[in-house]
Amino acid sequence: MTDDLVAYLLDDLSPERRAEVDAKLETDVVWRWELDRLRECMAASGDIEQCVETSAAVPDALESSHVDLEPPVDLVKKTCCFVEDSASGKFKVEKKRCKKKAAFSAATCESGGRSWSLADVTVGAGVLLILAALIMPAVQRSRDAARNSYCMNNMRATYLSTEKYGDRYANAMPVLASNDPAAMFYIELVDAGFLAPADAIQVMTCPNSPQAQRRFQQQGPISIPNREELASLSAADILAAISALNISYALPLGYRDGNGDYRQTKLNSDLDAPLIADAPAVTARGVQPVNHGCRQNVLTKSGSVDVLAASVLGCNDKSLQELHLNDRGDLSAGCSETDVVLAPATFSSDGQLSLSPPRTMQGSYWIIPIGPAVLDKD
Repeated sequence: MTDDLVAYLLDDLSPERRAEVDAKLETDVVWRWELDRLRECMAASGDIEQCVETSAAVPDALESSHVDLEPPVDLVKKTCCFVEDSASGKFKVEKKRCKKKAAFSAATCESGGRSWSLADVTVGAGVLLILAALIMPAVQRSRDAARNSYCMNNMRATYLSTEKYGDRYANAMPVLASNDPAAMFYIELVDAGFLAPADAIQVMTCPNSPQAQRRFQQQGPISIPNREELASLSAADILAAISALNISYALPLGYRDGNGDYRQTKLNSDLDAPLIADAPAVTARGVQPVNHGCRQNVLTKSGSVDVLAASVLGCNDKSLQELHLNDRGDLSAGCSETDVVLAPATFSSDGQLSLSPPRTMQGSYWIIPIGPAVLDKD
């Protein structure tokens, strides 16, 4: 390079070689720097050989003064920023710190940061509300379906225990006295050994019923009393013991024959007849479905579970009234063998157990008959 530049200054190059040196000087800053040095050296001393020797000594001096240095830590980032500026037409090197682009961030460098605006937040909240409106009904339907399936399984488990009881006692169902509350149906199955107490506690409550909510809030273990223990209790303690069981199903009462004697139906009679159903709410106007909205699960004597779709006003639903009231419209024992009545746990064949001033008293239970005189009250 130095020889070519000296010949260039002395105009001792062929036209072709001189054109090549001119092109080199236009593109290479090192060649231009060396040309300026040689021109100054020759103007000052006029000794060409001395200028050439000085040029050869410069690399050696630079080499001897070279010190190994570590590259800057942020060299890569600065290089990336320089390349970005060059690509965008900015050839001026600016001092700035580039940051790694984060998810959901509008800024890559400090100079280009942007925060969320009110419109962004509003749109995001609207999208979340729409998703919630679409998802929540589906979640609710899925939960109701799961609880309904659990309720049906409870009924089928009760039927299996009742069937075993009937196999042992000539197709008889759990025997209830005329003044026994319907809850004795489960207690009799447990006492006879056809239903374990732990299993009885599970199958007596529909997960979609108010009793399930009370059981969730109830503290301490649940104990199922036997017939002898109930007989020794006062009326208040009997009601408390039955309420603590959280029975959410309506259970079969017996019927009274032509002579007024109380009898129990057989398990194998009329297999389409109802055996267990969701317990309704008893009001002055009649009975209302509770556990599954306007629907009631009904277990028949054949072991199948049917769904009774009651009207919104259960007191006006004939099928619902026939399920829980006898032919006279009372929530008490049936009027004949085919008059099946399913009653809540605190009802007996003579009416509802109560601590209020009684109309009649049988055994250790206070009885208030539920009949037309009561149902007609507003």
